[in-house]
Amino acid sequence: TDHPAPLVFLAMMSRWRDEALRDALRATWLHGLEPDVVQYRFFVEVERLRAQNLTLDARGAVYDYAALRSARGARQAWFNNTEQVLEMLEWALVHVSPAYIARLDMDGYLCTQQFVRVLRSAPRGLFFWGKYWCPKPDEPSVRRWRMLRRADENFMVFSAELANLTVAGFFRAGPFRRFFGGNGALHTFAMRFGPVTTEVGRINGLAVLDDPFRIVHRFNVRGTAGWPPWRGEAPDARSQLSPPPGWNACACGHVWVHPIKSPDTLRAIGVPRVRADKLPVCVEGSPILGPPCSYAFDAGGATLKGRWASAPPRARAGSAGGTE
Repeated sequence: TDHPAPLVFLAMMSRWRDEALRDALRATWLHGLEPDVVQYRFFVEVERLRAQNLTLDARGAVYDYAALRSARGARQAWFNNTEQVLEMLEWALVHVSPAYIARLDMDGYLCTQQFVRVLRSAPRGLFFWGKYWCPKPDEPSVRRWRMLRRADENFMVFSAELANLTVAGFFRAGPFRRFFGGNGALHTFAMRFGPVTTEVGRINGLAVLDDPFRIVHRFNVRGTAGWPPWRGEAPDARSQLSPPPGWNACACGHVWVHPIKSPDTLRAIGVPRVRADKLPVCVEGSPILGPPCSYAFDAGGATLKGRWASAPPRARAGSAGGTE
């Protein structure tokens, strides 16, 4: 059924064999979405869909799948994904026309109400939302400091205008091709796109929401997200434990929790919980609309300490921290 263009389209790259994880998403945070507000597709390489004898429509879609016609390289396959990410963005722009496009990993939990609430008040022009990996403040190379700031690829939100600019900029002889680097197989889309969102990309009028508190990128690593340390740290279904009793990611104010490799853990996080008096410490701090990596953290990594100047490391020599 056709629907009006939604507020946001969720584009998730998916391997065909991960059906159990897709079913867990359909049963939890993908369930009950209002198609006039949020739509989604799992993007699967076209050969995998054809192997299941699925008939694609004129858009290259069937059920909640869409076909990826570009393939990853044989080496470092998970890294060589730039063409596929650009293909997802272009497919959404052509066939859905949303106001925003979210490129999400499939192994995460999205708190859709909080997510939509943020986007309803977000800029409609050039806008990007993510959580950045930042070089250390004492990084000696100015060039490396400038080039390595990047949002993690598991959660990247583009306004339609920025998605259009990104597709045009990376394809063919676009101005962003210079960020491809040397050995393409060792560069993720996130590595290549990172400089676009900073002063290196020279995009006038781009607003960036660097969200270090509401986006959890290391869900099953020690000390993450406010509960006592996990006993297992490896991000796989075998070592991943259930959340502690009474903990609910969305009630804690989080927007995105990743990685979650276990379908059972995904379902556990989605269970509504009412024992608020038993909740551990939840999200702290506030989202930051400003230059990526323009902040510093205390030793615990949980509280906003101040803002770093946007100048590179050597220009900050001798600085003991940020200022408000």
